Amino acid sequence: MAMNDQSARIKLHEVSSDDRELVHHVHDAAYRDVIMRQFGEWDQRLEDQFFEGIWKHPGILIVEYDNEPCGFFCVDSTDDELMIYEMVLDPSAQGKGIGTYLLGQTQDRATREKKKLKLEVLICNDRARALYERFGFKLVGRNDTHDQMEWLASSLN
Repeated sequence: MAMNDQSARIKLHEVSSDDRELVHHVHDAAYRDVIMRQFGEWDQRLEDQFFEGIWKHPGILIVEYDNEPCGFFCVDSTDDELMIYEMVLDPSAQGKGIGTYLLGQTQDRATREKKKLKLEVLICNDRARALYERFGFKLVGRNDTHDQMEWLASSLN
């Protein structure tokens, strides 16, 4: 599907307190498989703590596809970079071009603002990493749990 076809199907809106249950459900549904692969178990109490940190983060946007909420997205901005803090889609919404659309839009923003674009991905999240690599992100570091990736617009190279 062409990118502009997706723009009619994908909408973002600011999170509200009414979205808490949705964001928590999407968080757990999207992360469960990769957390199990990477750490060998799903600790709901620990994941609830991670969720609370996400929920308190400013700037979370709800992602809708065909007017149905299906995920959440957040990009932080500093003077010289954009950081994709979260791009989380319910498994039922994955593979529909939503992540592709959001990444493309964020790369366009980074290009316009002349900023590098960064993100982190769990080491065992091969599917997400493959998407980021397809968009030209390069591995620039690793900590105990995440790979750090970066993308630079050709005008910044």
